[in-house]
Amino acid sequence: MRGPSQIALKNARESLNSVLDGPSVDAARLGEDLLAVSSVVRGSGVLRRNLADPTREGRDRGKLIDRLFAGRIGDSALEVARAVAAQRWTVDADLPAAMTALGVESVLAHAQQAGRLRTVEDELFRFERIVAGQDELLAAMSDPKAPASAKTALMQKLLFDKAAPETVRLATLAVTSFGRFDSEIRDYLQLPRRAWTK
Repeated sequence: MRGPSQIALKNARESLNSVLDGPSVDAARLGEDLLAVSSVVRGSGVLRRNLADPTREGRDRGKLIDRLFAGRIGDSALEVARAVAAQRWTVDADLPAAMTALGVESVLAHAQQAGRLRTVEDELFRFERIVAGQDELLAAMSDPKAPASAKTALMQKLLFDKAAPETVRLATLAVTSFGRFDSEIRDYLQLPRRAWTK
């Protein structure tokens, strides 16, 4: 991300951290909710442009989030999604990308809360290396024309009963993303970590 989007992501991340520090937050559900919002926004050009429209007030964009997602996601995710929508983004595609990043960070925060963050990081790193080292497997995982269900089934066959649930979730996200599987996993591993204080 460049320009205003870097500042926007920083501000949105502060909102995420504030929510994660709140009482009884379910980081796993928060992550799933944010990833669901990201998927909806990414899949609709009209919605993406409306949420990132710099001519609309941030408060108005937050109200649009409420109209679309209130009752469908938890209050914690709704608060973070509003904060994301209220920011100014360099290009509209940066908004769902930021939402995805915050969703991944929430999943990793849940792993940290459960005492298995290092395990998840190691498993993601090793799995990415295994896939990257096999050209046919990497092609199958990264093929944009392959059905998401087929790629997910292949990935889960490789990881079933062999990895932490957060590892499986993030690997599933990586194979169903628009980027290359190996690049997506490396991006996840480079996201900032937080000290879990609960």
